[in-house]
Amino acid sequence: MSFSLVPTFISEWYVSTYGKFHKPDVFYTPPNINPPPVAWIYQCKYCKYYQPISEDPNRGLCALVSEAGPPTPGEIAATSWCILWTSRPDNPPFSWLLQIIPK
Repeated sequence: MSFSLVPTFISEWYVSTYGKFHKPDVFYTPPNINPPPVAWIYQCKYCKYYQPISEDPNRGLCALVSEAGPPTPGEIAATSWCILWTSRPDNPPFSWLLQIIPK
């Protein structure tokens, strides 16, 4: 099960019909400026649509968002965020708490 502010079927339908969203249209944020963690850490690298670029862990591509914005058109920063952010099915709510608890 995934969480998203915008229902995923709407986002996926839009992209299949009109093409990817432009970064300003989905309030794409600069790197490291995202909502504070609540149930999830809200960063692109934790979104189900994020696809990392293997050479650089801080850069990737998005299945829904592209073009018109930093760092390079078509690229997504791993630590950015947008309103289409959708949790990955393998990332349950509050799992980020386990990452910060000392072992």
